[in-house]
Amino acid sequence: MTCRFAFLIYVLFSVSLYAQSPTTSNTKNLVGRFSTGWNYYTKGNSLSPQLNSFNNYVFLNYRVFDPNSQEVKYQFKFDFYEKTALSSTRSVTEGNQFQNRYVVKQLYASYGDNYRQIKIGRIIPMINVVDAYPINGFSAENIRVGNWFDVSAFGGTINDYYKNDPLGNGYNYGFSALHQCARWSVGAGFTGEKFETTVLTKAYLYGDYKPVTNLRLYHRTQYILNEKLIGYSQSNAYYKFSKKLNIRTTFDYRNRTTQFPARNDTLSPIDKYFYSSTEKNISTTVNYQIFYNRRIGMMDISPTLKKRFGNGDLFYADTRLLYRNYLFVRLNVGLKGSYTSNQWLKNIQSSLWLNRDFLTNKLDATLLYNLNSYRWNIKTSSGNHLLSIVSADLSYRFSKDFFTALTLSEEFGNATDPHTSVFVRLNYYLR
Repeated sequence: MTCRFAFLIYVLFSVSLYAQSPTTSNTKNLVGRFSTGWNYYTKGNSLSPQLNSFNNYVFLNYRVFDPNSQEVKYQFKFDFYEKTALSSTRSVTEGNQFQNRYVVKQLYASYGDNYRQIKIGRIIPMINVVDAYPINGFSAENIRVGNWFDVSAFGGTINDYYKNDPLGNGYNYGFSALHQCARWSVGAGFTGEKFETTVLTKAYLYGDYKPVTNLRLYHRTQYILNEKLIGYSQSNAYYKFSKKLNIRTTFDYRNRTTQFPARNDTLSPIDKYFYSSTEKNISTTVNYQIFYNRRIGMMDISPTLKKRFGNGDLFYADTRLLYRNYLFVRLNVGLKGSYTSNQWLKNIQSSLWLNRDFLTNKLDATLLYNLNSYRWNIKTSSGNHLLSIVSADLSYRFSKDFFTALTLSEEFGNATDPHTSVFVRLNYYLR
């Protein structure tokens, strides 16, 4: 749990940096990103079996523009990931036993822009009506048919992220049709798949309705045809009362047997329970702007309530308070408190973080303190546990294209796995 929290900070930071890469904001043919980094953990009982490792990423995108419209006409993309483990925990999991891993996530050629395009190669289909695995094959995404439908189709062998061979773990194919209007859109689709030993055929229904500017309704359902059951059903309602107040409510039903089919060698009652459970979730989040003043900044509060029925039952509540000031220096102050209760534990958590920039926006610094007080709901539990996490997240921008990031995290308390972690990363953008 605690290692996951520290790693989440790092992932969110890396993703935010990655999202800044402007792959479509200029007309240069070749754009991309190069990143190299070092990850280090001091304890072996963590979620990451590679305690000491190097990670390298390469993303290249070569584009050919239409000379008249200046829109993208052809693209060639390469997305590569490499990991070298210098030291690892001992694990019986076969996928964790490695020293070097080379993964080509995407390598394909495409025709069309970033929304309507035809891809061939090692791809991740981007189709909002149906679910698709990463595959070795082709996809035709959002191809306009007349003035009524956007049609999509894909097919290929499932991309195995632990191997670079074209066979992978099975196959996946499908198609969908989406009709869009100014205020609403409806869609339907079908997929077939074989993942390892599990064969499924699925049908999808999709709907998005925005009757007025401040209300949006969304729904999506997956139905397993050969099993004759609902895989999941998701509904989302968003309403904006004013500039200061909005609310979002989500209803979610999931049959976990369709996502995690039980293995033949699964004997543990806990595992059997996990693989065979269904769950229903309802959550509501309210966002309210307490005040806004150009001199003293702005403050927002966001309470969330979530209840899960099934899969152990879960109750979760949190409240986040965020203050932002941009008058003299950019300063963000956040405070969060949450309570979680399920079949495994009861956990009370509080967090405080400070973020600001220095040296004329070249240096960005975030300090975070997180305190967990939890108790396991098992007979052998030894009472309440306290676990604290202190982390510092720093990034320095040498230029608009080159910057470095450093995350230091320390866990301490009477938990089962207090440890120190270090993440260092260099990023360079080819714009």
